[in-house]
Amino acid sequence: MRSPHLNAAVLLACSLPAGSLSACGLLSPPGPPDIVLVVADTVRADHLGLYGYDRPTSPALDALAAKGMRYDRAYAQAGWTLPSITTLLTGLYPHQHQVGRDPKQPDRFGCLPDTVTTLPEIAATAGYRTGAFFNNTFLAPEFGLQQGFDRYDFQGATNDNHRSAAQTVTDGLTWLAGGDTPAFLLLHFMEPHLDYQPPSDVAGTFATGARPDELKLIPGRDNPFTLMQMRQLVPSPEGKAFTVALYDEELLAVDRAMAALSAGLAGRDREALVVFTSDHGEEFWDHGGFEHGHALWSELTRVPLIVAGPGFSAGSSDAVVEHLDLFQTLVAVAGGLPPATSGGADLRHLPAGERAALSENCLYGPPCISLVDRQARLVFDPVQRAARVWALDDHHETGPHPDQQAQGQRLLAALQARRGHLDPLTVAKGTRVPSFETFQQLAALGYIDSSAAPGEAGEGGCGRSR
Repeated sequence: MRSPHLNAAVLLACSLPAGSLSACGLLSPPGPPDIVLVVADTVRADHLGLYGYDRPTSPALDALAAKGMRYDRAYAQAGWTLPSITTLLTGLYPHQHQVGRDPKQPDRFGCLPDTVTTLPEIAATAGYRTGAFFNNTFLAPEFGLQQGFDRYDFQGATNDNHRSAAQTVTDGLTWLAGGDTPAFLLLHFMEPHLDYQPPSDVAGTFATGARPDELKLIPGRDNPFTLMQMRQLVPSPEGKAFTVALYDEELLAVDRAMAALSAGLAGRDREALVVFTSDHGEEFWDHGGFEHGHALWSELTRVPLIVAGPGFSAGSSDAVVEHLDLFQTLVAVAGGLPPATSGGADLRHLPAGERAALSENCLYGPPCISLVDRQARLVFDPVQRAARVWALDDHHETGPHPDQQAQGQRLLAALQARRGHLDPLTVAKGTRVPSFETFQQLAALGYIDSSAAPGEAGEGGCGRSR
């Protein structure tokens, strides 16, 4: 039997500043944390309280940000889902992974080849279980994004029919509880994507009063959200305000799902690194447009980014960061090694100096490329070889920059250095619209012409689960 005097000596040694319980063998050293990455579709940063919004859309996210690091200048690499999420999973820009919409063949989309190493593959090699719960049709397995996931729970969606954020959290927590090893869990919420139909527990919180006639959903009449999406309806000022209020209510639904996630994670023995971000934002006629996919303005590419958990102290960062940086960070947290082809920097060790964020590939209209830093945004048309520079104020473009020539030369040189060329994105070979079911869902989302014939899966194929 060990002497009580020896026990006392051990405890005394462990109480000294240089000691720790784990060093004395009384506690096991903490293992790798769970990594929980939440991507809420279509969230523009400036509609959350933690970024100064005046409506209480995000109390749970505000609390999460208060515990972790908030990034005020975080940018997605595209203004729509497929290329943006692909960047998150690969650490590659869209012109590198080539998973986007073909600017020459509108019904043709790239898919990820299995030669590209993904974040879940790296995490799995480091000993992580990997699971994803996806709800956007652009995240269907046919696009190749399932590589490296042990569980890839995909449910196709239309604008008015998709798995809720609340149910996605429930499903994800159930999967998380099914193993003892560290887990990488990716949760995708379809909210607040069109259609804005907030659940009953939040409906009426911000969208008060009578619904404007132009926004009423009447059987036999065209859906007003679809008409706005197709640029066939520009609502009245009252209609615009009501539309934004509905969007904000869907944000509140997302926030309540985050509260449920935080409560579920609190019951686990293992610590979790929790990340909240979005694949892109949403335009509410800020520059004359609506929805997303048609441009690369800040309301479409500036996204929320919160990282809370081991290794991240409470605070905020005003550095320009990208989703490529998040990729590098999560690879490092998982204990893996990033591919040599990936870009970005660990958010915990950002290099000194000014930084810029690149976004590219539009879902609608002509090809688009943009570069933004703290001073200005360059908008470049790679077909016309035309560039405009916009001044920034409080993270938004306020108008043409007064010094177009000097700022244009500076940003074009940076863009050329970043991409290596100024050409439009070339889509990877391998797929047109992948299947009839996917075609129908994309048509229902308004992303393709439903009268067109769906293409066949191309030669070469997408990535397959490994």
